[in-house]
Amino acid sequence: MTEMLTRPAGQPDQTAQIDFDAGVEEFIEYLTGYRNYSPATATSYRTDLNQFRTFLIEKLGRLPRLDEITREWVIQFGVRLKGAAPLTVRRKFGCLSSFFNFLVDMDYVHLNPARRLPLPRAAQPVPVCLNEEEVQRLLAAATTPWGRCLVTLLVCTGIRRSEAAGIRLCLLYTSP
Repeated sequence: MTEMLTRPAGQPDQTAQIDFDAGVEEFIEYLTGYRNYSPATATSYRTDLNQFRTFLIEKLGRLPRLDEITREWVIQFGVRLKGAAPLTVRRKFGCLSSFFNFLVDMDYVHLNPARRLPLPRAAQPVPVCLNEEEVQRLLAAATTPWGRCLVTLLVCTGIRRSEAAGIRLCLLYTSP
């Protein structure tokens, strides 16, 4: 991948040819090595791209060159996901858009067929608010001081579990 990054900016490599599978491998390497995406995210992206690959082969009887892939095929892939949750379709379209943006940046293709796709509406979840009795039961169920502290932090601030898990004592500001 380093030889690709040494090309002068704005100088497209007209001879750059890469197949779908090699493009996916370079993209995943870019996500994990340069963008520091988590292994779980990289795995999800790889799965989404493999599903798109399978769709193309089923539709066309072959795997097309990257520059042959059309917006119509990308949308048809989304339609084929009928029954999937809207957020799942949105994530898969986001993956495809990121993949093709990467390919455009690397001068493997000239256009992103997944750019600005019509996305399914995602339902806005109604926030769940605990009443005072439920909060008291949660606090009573916490058997350690640390557990009660954690329940209090979550209830009083509304932060997510992952945000609470990322808190480090050295990052907390405590007033005297």
